[in-house]
Amino acid sequence: MQTQVVFGRMALVLCLAPMSLSSWASEHEHHHHEHHHDFESHQAHVHGAGLLTLVQDQQLLQLSLEVDTHSLWGFEHAPTNADEQQRVAQALSNLEAGHRLFSLSPDAQCQPDGVSVERPLGLDEPSAQDHMDLQVQWQWRCASPAALTQVTVRLFDQFPELSQLTVQRLTPTGSGGGQLDRQHVTLDW
Repeated sequence: MQTQVVFGRMALVLCLAPMSLSSWASEHEHHHHEHHHDFESHQAHVHGAGLLTLVQDQQLLQLSLEVDTHSLWGFEHAPTNADEQQRVAQALSNLEAGHRLFSLSPDAQCQPDGVSVERPLGLDEPSAQDHMDLQVQWQWRCASPAALTQVTVRLFDQFPELSQLTVQRLTPTGSGGGQLDRQHVTLDW
């Protein structure tokens, strides 16, 4: 419960700082507009791309992933056969055990503290054919949070259809972002 309250406060901070995030997104995507938009409005539907958000509040760290299901299991509809059902089950299992998909600064001494996978709407409805997104949150508790200055992402190895992540970061040392891909898998701050 305490973890949800802390991250709820951090989510509020993220919501209150859309100008800095949207400015970053605009600059990053080379759009130069006179007005600001919410960060998500800059995110077009692109298979193979996702959004990774890193939020640190004292000893707590949360990584959140938003991605289309095509990037995880190769299609965006409810599974229609045994092979597709197996691909979905394997991907969900990998995400639920997903703390191993990330390497954090060793000196920070971070331990897994929870995971939440929000399954796409319609995933269990055979007639569902619409675009499907999935959201995952991984939490850690760090004994030496000031030493947390890096995360290496192994999602690309696990999910071959995933090729790019836009990263947003909010930590006690500041905010920032960047792009990760198969050749660039480490975020430093």
